Amino acid sequence: MADQTPHITNKPGFSETDSGEVPREWESALNSAYNYAEIMSMSKAGIYDQLVSEYGEQFTPEEAQYAIDNPKYIFLLTS
Repeated sequence: MADQTPHITNKPGFSETDSGEVPREWESALNSAYNYAEIMSMSKAGIYDQLVSEYGEQFTPEEAQYAIDNPKYIFLLTS
């Protein structure tokens, strides 16, 4: 089974569109990640898995990774 642990990405344009706005889907993934961290005290890996799961939120890997890497709620996320 392939390792699906979230990893930090620093690719140019990864977190914003060319206009500087974050896509709506990415903000939605971030809000879902916050809820999982705040209410369920899930780890980063658990949140990532839930966000990309076909039985969960069904976000793209890029959307889920944005949510995990975003410093907005990093204080809630555990390793």
